[in-house]
Formats: sequence, C-alpha cells, structure tokens
Amino acid sequence: MKKVRLFVGIEIDKILKSQISALQDELRKHVIKGKWKDPLNIHITLKYLGPVPIDRIDTIGRELERMCSRIYSFSLKLGEIGFFYKAERIKVMWLGVSGGLVQLHDLYSGVENSMENLGFEGEPESVMKNLMKLV
Repeated sequence: MKKVRLFVGIEIDKILKSQISALQDELRKHVIKGKWKDPLNIHITLKYLGPVPIDRIDTIGRELERMCSRIYSFSLKLGEIGFFYKAERIKVMWLGVSGGLVQLHDLYSGVENSMENLGFEGEPESVMKNLMKLV
C-alpha cells in the first residue's frame, strides 16, 4: 500500500505571510547563510502523523472535520523570535505566536485526542506546537 507523509496544520493568512516574508528579508541581512522557508509554505504544525497509508486519508479527514466543527475561529499574532541550537550553531530559527493561545491549545488538544483515537501515537503536552519555522 502506498504511503504519504501527513501532518495536521493551520494555514496562515496572506497578510501574516506577507509580514513573515518582510521579517525574513530583514533577518537575511544579518545572517551569513541558511535555507529559508518559502513564506507561501509557512504554517503552524499541530501534529506530524508520519507516513500514512493513502486508504486512511479519508478517515483522518472526516475525524478532523468532526473535531474542528466544535472549535470557534480565533486570531493569532506574530510573537517572539527564538532559536534551536545544535553544537553551538543555530539549527532552526522559529517564530512564536500570541493572541488566541487558549483556542490554539484547545485545537491542538482536539487534534491530539482525535488522532490518538485513530491509533496515532500521542505527544507530550510540553511539545511546542505554536512555532513557525523560518529557517
């Protein structure tokens, strides 16, 4: 059975993507090298599902639609910039969010519970999910 790599994420609106693009342009002036994410592909990952057989995609979609129907819309704003280091070098630059963090957490918890019900492994609550990778 063919498998595809899947994740559950939140699409970022065009205005926010434009702001992120401008931020990337400014940061590039101060960074020696790096591979930058295309702003069109930036999103907030809620859960990485890994390689999933294609015949499970419809079931996953239906479960997410059911769960999301109970979540009200909310707004997020750009937050602080942070870094993950490896061997004293910046490995990942990330951008946090602020605003509707309670709603974001509720959405994350709903996705996590729904996917656990479908047999996907759960993640520790401490995993930071409100980060958007910039580099």
